[in-house]
Amino acid sequence: MVSTIADFEVKLVTNENNNSESCQAIIEGLEKELDRLNRKDDEQHDLLEEGFYTKEIFIKRNIMLQEDKERITTAIKNAGETLPRHIDYKELIATFTEALDSLQRDDVDPAIKNMLLKKCIDKITYSRHTENRTKYDNTPFTVNVQLRI
Repeated sequence: MVSTIADFEVKLVTNENNNSESCQAIIEGLEKELDRLNRKDDEQHDLLEEGFYTKEIFIKRNIMLQEDKERITTAIKNAGETLPRHIDYKELIATFTEALDSLQRDDVDPAIKNMLLKKCIDKITYSRHTENRTKYDNTPFTVNVQLRI
């Protein structure tokens, strides 16, 4: 857990969430473009009603506009699905530090220690690669800890 806290501190200093911010900026740009296309759609309808466009011209231009709107909507949806989740490293550092401090102190209630560890650990997997499963088996085992990030 100590090395994980150090990793979080490095990521906090280097501001690793820049990728998330740039992806969010792309989505905002696409949404502005979609707003512009919606305004253009309204203008086309107004021009048809006022008689500046014939039905043929309106249909031709409206088809192109609807294709552009569909393309932008799909791009926004795809960008939203690939948007990385924002991670609050300050909060993670505080949570992991609090859990680590409680483990090192004897005066903390075990139920509180358990609760703090549950905030940090998602899953622990224990495995031993042997056929002999007795209490006298000294085969080394592995423990994989999956942290809650």
